[in-house]
Amino acid sequence: MSDAEAYDWSQFHVRMYYLASMEEVFARFSTSSGLESFFLFQARHVTSAGQIRGSDEQIQAGDRYGWEYVHDYRHGGEFLNVITNEVIEFTFGSMHIAISFKPVGEAIEVDLHQTQCATEDPDRAWQHVNCRSCWILPICERFWRAVPMYETLSTQTGMIQSVLGSFRVDR
Repeated sequence: MSDAEAYDWSQFHVRMYYLASMEEVFARFSTSSGLESFFLFQARHVTSAGQIRGSDEQIQAGDRYGWEYVHDYRHGGEFLNVITNEVIEFTFGSMHIAISFKPVGEAIEVDLHQTQCATEDPDRAWQHVNCRSCWILPICERFWRAVPMYETLSTQTGMIQSVLGSFRVDR
């Protein structure tokens, strides 16, 4: 059996480590202003009652989202589970995303687990290459402007680990 046949194409993990407080890291992933600081051009979150959340207001389970990226792509979905400083789960097209947060030494580990990915080409390769790079690249480029960041990509067949030093990107 080849590595490609043994690999579980239905899911992947991206783990990142940030030298910041749990509250700051969680807010980047759980508010419109946080997501717009590193990942999205525009994030709109609407409560289950139809009220638009403020830009610094934390999302809740049952909220719906509308996201717009810098390359004029839009999509929406629903937040399924939100536990402050622990986990955010949401739909992402036909896929499911679970982002968990936990302290590891002096850092905060962010583990993004994308599941229900396509298992047949061409979608399986596209979802793994495109989705994984779209989660990683904006975070590397803009998330923490002068903070050392450590990134680990984990798969069932092995681990690729890289260390990125301090960097600065001006707004």
